Amino acid sequence: MLNFTPKSRYIYEKAIKEYYHIDLKPDELLVRVPHNRLNNTEINNLAASSNQGRFNSESDQRKAV
Repeated sequence: MLNFTPKSRYIYEKAIKEYYHIDLKPDELLVRVPHNRLNNTEINNLAASSNQGRFNSESDQRKAV
């Protein structure tokens, strides 16, 4: 997310505007926050599922869970 190209940032901002009706400032991102009642295992499973296939290496995967 921190490595947006101008084109990818434009697409990201456009999608956020379309789906959530939010205008992001240039230094803002939309972030999901898990529900307070989720335990650590559920949060880890959610993170792993959300990031499935997005890792560059095994160390990236270990950091994410």
